[in-house]
Amino acid sequence: MMKLYCVIVGVEIDFSVEIDEGKTLDELKVAIKANNPVVKCDARWLRLFLAKRNTTEEEKGGDDGVWLTHLEAHRDGIYTRDYKYLEYDASLRAVGLASGQLGEVDDADRAAGLGPIHVLVVVPEEAPAPLSGELDVRDNLDRLEVPFATRDLNYLLDYDTAKYSSLRSTALSYAEAARILAAARSAIKSATQRAIEIREGVLLDGPLNLPQGQTKSNFYYAYSRFGGILAAKVYGEMHSEAFQREVDVNRALGSHPNIVQFLNSFSVENSTGEQRHIIVMRSLLGVLLTCLCNILRLRFAP
Repeated sequence: MMKLYCVIVGVEIDFSVEIDEGKTLDELKVAIKANNPVVKCDARWLRLFLAKRNTTEEEKGGDDGVWLTHLEAHRDGIYTRDYKYLEYDASLRAVGLASGQLGEVDDADRAAGLGPIHVLVVVPEEAPAPLSGELDVRDNLDRLEVPFATRDLNYLLDYDTAKYSSLRSTALSYAEAARILAAARSAIKSATQRAIEIREGVLLDGPLNLPQGQTKSNFYYAYSRFGGILAAKVYGEMHSEAFQREVDVNRALGSHPNIVQFLNSFSVENSTGEQRHIIVMRSLLGVLLTCLCNILRLRFAP
């Protein structure tokens, strides 16, 4: 048996879990839930990060990384983008959680807050059950031919890229559907009324070199106008597979009141011949405003 020290992100509650190093991450999630009354959701919905910092994305969680300490967690706060997301079920040994790898310290250092944190735990917010008669997005997911089911929105917003959680269940929950809309609203929030619409044929010269007036929020580009809001996500040349996966998920989800409306997807080349893959969406607010404008136009037309 070994002792892993964990912290719940957002509330910075730290605790320890005793578990055999031959166990898996899924079994660790079950143990975490059993040790924490604050965790109300199903254990499988917990998101775990290896609390080991490295300087580059490729090195996150590597053997040369430095464990987060209790003192740092409570003094500086925690940003999960700095840590490796333990996305797939694997043995604890395989992800660097085994005896001899845990950065053990003496009692004096531990009392001073210098003991290591090994696992960061993100607990999803609970959401109410779908209202009676409301379309359940699970209905469309059987059309997917991919081994993932849900967008990990925190990862999306933290890392400027789309990421998918590999789940045993293929059900997209009501909470996740609501968070898709929340992510879109968050991205659109910083857009200005003068932002330029992304449409077929636009040339994007590099990932950050945008046409004048266009507004970027994380990996979203937003265009706002009277009667509708469009948001577009842009993938680079090396991320065509992730782009196609998101297109597949959007098409499978179809239309639903809790998610943004998928409009179109296309690929273009910028001025240097690099591929840019683009997904265009419209928020629920944009759909409602468009409908309202059409109604008013008909009502007051001469």
